[in-house]
Amino acid sequence: MYHFSDPLCAGHEYAGEVSEVECRGPLTKSGTRQPPIRAYMDDLTVTTTSVPGCRWILQGLERLITWARMDFKPVKSRSLVLRKGKVTDKFRFFLGGVRIPSVSDKPVKSLEEGHSAPAGWLGLPRSLSSIALYGRKTKVQLPFNSLSEEFKVTRAREVLSYRDSTDNKVAAAGIEVRTGRKWRAQEAVDQAEARLRHSVLVGTVAVGRAGLGNKPRPLYNQVQGKERLHLVQDEVRAEAEEAHTSQMVGMRQQGAWMRWEQALDRKITCPSNLFCWGLAETPACPLCQRRGSLEHILSCCPKALGEGRYRWRHDQAGEKGERCPSQGGSWQQQETGS
Repeated sequence: MYHFSDPLCAGHEYAGEVSEVECRGPLTKSGTRQPPIRAYMDDLTVTTTSVPGCRWILQGLERLITWARMDFKPVKSRSLVLRKGKVTDKFRFFLGGVRIPSVSDKPVKSLEEGHSAPAGWLGLPRSLSSIALYGRKTKVQLPFNSLSEEFKVTRAREVLSYRDSTDNKVAAAGIEVRTGRKWRAQEAVDQAEARLRHSVLVGTVAVGRAGLGNKPRPLYNQVQGKERLHLVQDEVRAEAEEAHTSQMVGMRQQGAWMRWEQALDRKITCPSNLFCWGLAETPACPLCQRRGSLEHILSCCPKALGEGRYRWRHDQAGEKGERCPSQGGSWQQQETGS
């Protein structure tokens, strides 16, 4: 079959119109009758409610393709007949005198590629949580996404594609995207849209240390099409990240960066906190032996007050002389005019 875009698409549209006259398509639960032929690029899918109807459509397609000076490849096609929910090989279908093999005779080959787990080729222990690999708020962010997160985003996009389709038959078909028992795509989309509508009511808020309005974000009620689709997908990702964060908080060792232990990196520790974390033997202040809270260390230690430790830097800045290196490498005192 030749791959010409415009003539092929026109032929698909004509084939769909002809097939609707010869046979009706399946009836969905919502009561909408779907077309018997669905086309994408150079692929055709024929779905009918009866075997004779499918044979009529195949005959009409064969006449149309012959008139267009093209041909099908029945060997690369597959047929599947379901009767009362079970697969049956009792019926045969032909195109140009060549039999179309059934799925039971020649199963569809899928391209399978083995991927080792990231924790394996990174040399990480098995006990390491996957949140440490795929989190977006962790201290070390790796350049790949979680498979479960991508699955959720893809299914959410599928729900929106069916619901907001420009084709009335697709939008009114009531297609249900099945994702299992633990997570449902429709509920996730409803939750994401509810969060976006709430953000519209809240308005623009400050993010981090940036000023108000430095990171503008489009409002959900002011966008349409792809922009609204992207907003919903980002909200699904944000909800998945919140679930990861809440799970990491409950992990004592691997989630230590979520708690006060990260204060060690910021150098704002005090003896009382170190004692609570099990990193010090006593909570006492090393100068006065009182309880060394953060307030005590910064401004309330009596010995530090008496020795002038708190004002030492200020006193050093007020001295008349300043030290500067001489040419010989030693230090000398120079008088200033002040």
